[in-house]
Amino acid sequence: MQESNKLNVDEWPEIRKVKVSNKIGWMYFAEMCKSVMSELGEEKGSEVIAAWAEKIALEKIVPAMREMGLDGSDFMDVGAYFQMATAACGYDTELERKDNGDVSFKLHRPCIWFPGHEKEITPALCQALCNCERTVAKTLNPDTEVELVRNMAKGDELCELIFSSKK
Repeated sequence: MQESNKLNVDEWPEIRKVKVSNKIGWMYFAEMCKSVMSELGEEKGSEVIAAWAEKIALEKIVPAMREMGLDGSDFMDVGAYFQMATAACGYDTELERKDNGDVSFKLHRPCIWFPGHEKEITPALCQALCNCERTVAKTLNPDTEVELVRNMAKGDELCELIFSSKK
């Protein structure tokens, strides 16, 4: 019997291994989130996912930003970190400082979390996942507000987070 070279991972280029593992990881994550929301209901599911997002922010992202010398005093630093992370995954983003000092971070389609499946998720799930950005920003700068003002799950063409100062 002849072996299929396509399934011999040892012969794959490193980039192919990275892309496959990335896609599988995102797939598991997306299905887990949808299952949590389905099994626990929107309110409890959102609480669980928001708590997970907060934990990731505190244990992984805030320390990584501090190691990079980003202290969060400038909202642009926080937005730039998330732009860098999403751009590294191949997503189209925009980062802009508004005249009032607020920072707009836009994520274009496809959805970073559920590419091509935006209609299968709820706005509450998106709000829960955005707790990561909220936690990072508020941990680094307690004077920060973070608001998800546009949301693909609501039918918007893109997602947009606004980083601003509490007033």
